Amino acid sequence: MMPQQLVAVGRADALAAAAARHHLTLRHSSNVYQTMLLFSLAPPPGASEDERRWYAMQATCPHLEAPLEHATLETVESELEAEAQRDITDVEDTVVVCPHHEWSWSLRTGESDHSPAGMRACTFAVSVQDGMLSVEAPQLEQNAPGSWLLVESRPVSERFYEPKPAADAGPSSSQVQLVAPDPVPQSLTAWASLVLNTANPRLKVHYTRLAAAAWRDARCTRVGGGRWNFDDSEAPEWRRKPEETPPGIPPRDQLNVVRPGHEAKRGKGGTERGRIALLHSLASIEQIAIDLAWDIICRGPELFARLHPASNPPPKLPNAFYTDFLRMAEDEAKHHTILCERLEAFGVAFGDLPVHYGLFDSMRDTWHSLTARLSIVHLVHEARGLDVNPGTIARFAKAGDEDSVATLQIIHHDEVTHVATGHRWLCHVAECMTPPRAPVELFREEVRAHFCGALREPFNRPERAQAGLTAEWYEDLRGEKRPGDGYSAGGVQAARQAQIAGG
Repeated sequence: MMPQQLVAVGRADALAAAAARHHLTLRHSSNVYQTMLLFSLAPPPGASEDERRWYAMQATCPHLEAPLEHATLETVESELEAEAQRDITDVEDTVVVCPHHEWSWSLRTGESDHSPAGMRACTFAVSVQDGMLSVEAPQLEQNAPGSWLLVESRPVSERFYEPKPAADAGPSSSQVQLVAPDPVPQSLTAWASLVLNTANPRLKVHYTRLAAAAWRDARCTRVGGGRWNFDDSEAPEWRRKPEETPPGIPPRDQLNVVRPGHEAKRGKGGTERGRIALLHSLASIEQIAIDLAWDIICRGPELFARLHPASNPPPKLPNAFYTDFLRMAEDEAKHHTILCERLEAFGVAFGDLPVHYGLFDSMRDTWHSLTARLSIVHLVHEARGLDVNPGTIARFAKAGDEDSVATLQIIHHDEVTHVATGHRWLCHVAECMTPPRAPVELFREEVRAHFCGALREPFNRPERAQAGLTAEWYEDLRGEKRPGDGYSAGGVQAARQAQIAGG
């Protein structure tokens, strides 16, 4: 058996100071993904930091794939068989209690007193050497050649900006009440429809946070999204409940909308006026990105089922798909609000400047296809953000705007994860197709069919590769859509994004 690979995560002291839990995403060079949670258990009172205990476990419950990020930890008594003496010793064990059905899983062994025989959670050894913490990589079947790469390491508990209720918080924002919806949605796609139909940006962010908490805490456990109806016609029809139906284009609350290219002048970011215009444009893009994440959640059940139209019941996407895109929606909500915070520091409210909705072209023109949506939105547009964000951050740094630099760095760090999410699920969907497709070939086919113009350099090759996009994905690739022909506006939008980020 080949020795297990160790994947470096970071310095143990920095990880312990940041949070008690971290969400890790690893990707194998064969495009296999593994998400895990890193747990940091503080040493007993009076003990040294060397006695801190570290554990790593798969990030979802083995039972029904429920996310375990916010699961409770409990200490229980268990029995440990000591190898040397072959005696049985009572020890204190820490278990993760899944919020869905309260099954508990040992952080040490992955075993459970509640599960059927043979079901256990995957656990991974954690080591600290010279202050650097590493986790043991998963063992693939048949010792598949290749190596594991750390794609994401983020604290589970992150600061989330709370928008100010003052009158300068944006159009109509001071009047909106941030309360729970009535009635509360009973499925994740119903939450998605609610958020998509919510015009006020503060309320959109608020509902996104409530939905994420409900999904994690098992107050919402059903995806929903519709089903095939074979009764009334020869061709099956997909039917949704009204409360699970997405809108055409999500409404917006009292914003001055202009055509792409007609927003406020941004310049190179050297002046305060230019930086305000750029931050405002980015806040608008992040607001649309909230909707893009929710839209793929809302349409995902149907679009995946349409890959197998003769199957009844239709195949389903794993719950991990919805968990990933819900986390993305929450990230985009965070990005929108921390950008609003920077605008408020300049005395400007979101909505004071014109915005454009070019990104809605991507939503509208990929409604029909899950692979087109993953390719164009998450592996073209979001990957383009990886290319241009470093230059934008450098311009703000040159202007001495360190607070905005910190905000933009948070956003850029998350965007790597978002591209990796698109890559992960395009690979999964390609494998589920009949016959299975090669992900790179499928991506290039979708770009040629649904994009206008070439994917432009410069490319941020290191971070694209970190997210799974090695050169064969995007080099020498040109969309064949013509201007004015359906999705072609998306190509214009990609250019506009580059102009926004690069001045």
